[in-house]
Amino acid sequence: MRRQVTEMKQRTEARLGANFSLLLGSQHRFNGFSTQILEKYVCLGEEQAEGTPGGRYADVTKSAELYIDQAGIGLPMTISDTPGVNDPFLARERATLATLSQSDICVVVLSAHQAFSSVDLGLMRILLALQSEQVVLFVNRIDELERPDEQIREIDGFIRGILTSKGIRGNLPIVYGSALWAEHALTDTEADMPAPARHKLAALAEARLQRARREGSDGKLLLGQPPYSLDKIRDLSGLHELKALLAHKSTTKVGAPFAADLLAEGINLANQSVLLLSQIIDGEMPLKADLDMSAMIDGLADLRQRLDDDCASLSDNIAERMLLPMSAAFRTFIDEGSDQLRALLDAGGRVADWTPDTERLRERLNDAFHRLIAQATAEVGAIYARAGAAVEATYSEILANQSQLFAVRAPRAVEPKPPASLMRTMTIDMKTSWIGAWLLKATGSGPLVRRFSETVVAEMVDFLADMRDVQVVTFVSQSRAVLNDFLTGHLETLQQLALLDGPQRGS
Repeated sequence: MRRQVTEMKQRTEARLGANFSLLLGSQHRFNGFSTQILEKYVCLGEEQAEGTPGGRYADVTKSAELYIDQAGIGLPMTISDTPGVNDPFLARERATLATLSQSDICVVVLSAHQAFSSVDLGLMRILLALQSEQVVLFVNRIDELERPDEQIREIDGFIRGILTSKGIRGNLPIVYGSALWAEHALTDTEADMPAPARHKLAALAEARLQRARREGSDGKLLLGQPPYSLDKIRDLSGLHELKALLAHKSTTKVGAPFAADLLAEGINLANQSVLLLSQIIDGEMPLKADLDMSAMIDGLADLRQRLDDDCASLSDNIAERMLLPMSAAFRTFIDEGSDQLRALLDAGGRVADWTPDTERLRERLNDAFHRLIAQATAEVGAIYARAGAAVEATYSEILANQSQLFAVRAPRAVEPKPPASLMRTMTIDMKTSWIGAWLLKATGSGPLVRRFSETVVAEMVDFLADMRDVQVVTFVSQSRAVLNDFLTGHLETLQQLALLDGPQRGS
């Protein structure tokens, strides 16, 4: 990556001259955008001979943000178009993974001609790392298939077979469509569509119609699932189906949990308000006689400290349980790879003919992460539940006949998004020069096997450090912040109750 960045810097400096240093760290703002502006900043390519600035600033553009008002979108939404994976320029892949690790929903676009080709195996790394609820597959360019009605079924079976073989559930939503058809439908320019595409659309619609008449429908058509994607007659572009899937996932994965948290917070706030305002109506607060409010406040403060300590100790516990199976996965990978490499070299084979099975390693790492982070989230949830029960018991102790107002709702523990390190390319470069080949004959397979082991160990150290020092620490830190906010809010309520005494209660 360092070499690639250096080469890119030299190339860009030669193109931009003195402007290069001025552009770094700066921002350009426009009142609107056009194709020409976008090409200048985010499209790869060199300046054309006639002076057209195609990709002129692309190498120094970190991000481009376009703000669009769309009438059909009710809430703010961010769409991130990433550079993709398996890009020869590693910095672009890193940018992609950083974006995906913060995204709620991921639409993976495949080509109907190359569904899960060797290039798309990089996408499999992403699918393994992301939760299945986050992912939608969109197979584009079905307008270019020779026999779309038949071939879509073949492609669907092929894709689902690969997903199942990799341990990814087979009912992942897959939408089949055509950006070309969608664009003409949106702009109402079907008449201008190229004749081959228009004929394919008509033929596919007719084939679907005939099959629907023959087979009928069971009335249970699910978005993104056969027979919906395979037998649908209307909206063959896939646009409507994709939008409906995104709306459904946005509601269930983002909107509903947010609304549930807001509801719990609102109910707690309403209960506290009713309690504090009831003294105005009744003339007195419904507190038990001879109540030591200071002791209650101190008790809740002590509870906050104990639960915070529990969260802190959970950090080391999670790290230990997660790193043990991950370390074991790396060690197994080293042992298996070393045996394979040694056998190949001892039999006279070439290093260039061997590739270690990094995908199997990735599957094991993903399995360990998701399994243990689910356990950790449940443990954080148990700490939250203890906090909620303790606060509810405190209110029950304080109040005379109003304890039913405080059915306290504990915060909701949320699983963190998968880290980018689980999706990163793992390349073990074992190529040798002619000198290396000569040394192999002189010294045997030992040095190359040791080099393989040392390379993987270095990768393992970096990977485990990221898990321990970044991912686990961030998860626990965020969990502690939620717990602290929850308990601090109730502490403030108790302190307000303690202050309401005598003539001050009215005000």
